[in-house]
Order: sequence, then structure tokens, then C-alpha cells
Amino acid sequence: MFTVLHRWILALLTATVLITGCGTSTSAPPTAAGNPGPPPEAVRVSLLDYSITPSKITVPAGPVTLYVTNDGKTPHNFFIRSPRGSSGSSSKIVVHSGDLKPGQAGVVVATLSAGEYTFFCAFAGHESLGMTGDFTVT
Repeated sequence: MFTVLHRWILALLTATVLITGCGTSTSAPPTAAGNPGPPPEAVRVSLLDYSITPSKITVPAGPVTLYVTNDGKTPHNFFIRSPRGSSGSSSKIVVHSGDLKPGQAGVVVATLSAGEYTFFCAFAGHESLGMTGDFTVT
């Protein structure tokens, strides 16, 4: 019984290592503050109390990397909402960062089709306080 259980556990651990080892990371080594470093190709985005800089971002269609920093004094996050469809279909969240405490940073990677998107902070009330912007994919 122990041998069969041991083999299953070993197989599961091996599969986990192989699966997680196959991905690629776009992050640079962590900075002194423990944050990921900005990838060289990343668009830098700063979350403030209560604005996002830059307020307009334009990128070519395809893969995009964003380096998001919380430079404010309260927690924030970064969400990208898809455009509404021509048939009136509703927008949806296409990518988002995790919640970032003051001083934290994160890397957001997405593959986007051409269109007019919006970005915002999803914490209650932050979008209405000005934490929003235009995200154009050409």
C-alpha cells in the first residue's frame, strides 16, 4: 500500500514540476523591495490616489506587457475591460492585476485584438473617482 501511494505522490510532484517549469516568465529579477523588475518591453503604468498614469495607452495588436506599480497610499489594482460589441454585447474583463498594496508592483501580460478598451481600478468607488483611462489596440 505504501509503495503505491508513494509512487502516486512522486508522479504528482514530478508532473507539477514539469508543468510549472514549462512556462516562461516575462519578469525581471525582483527589485530590492521584493517587486518584480520591469520587463524591458513593458508599458509602465502608475496607480495613484485617484488616477492612473498614463491615462491613455496605445499598443499594437498582439501580446502586450504592462508593468503596474501602486504609487498611491491605498490598495489598488488594474483591470482592462473589452470594448462593447457592435451588436450591443456587453464588455467583459479581459485581464487584470492582483490587488497591489502601496509600493507593490506587478506584471500583467495579455494578447489583445484591435479595439478600444478601457482600464480602471476595480476597488469600490475608485473608477468613479478618476482611476480610469483609454486603452487603444491598433
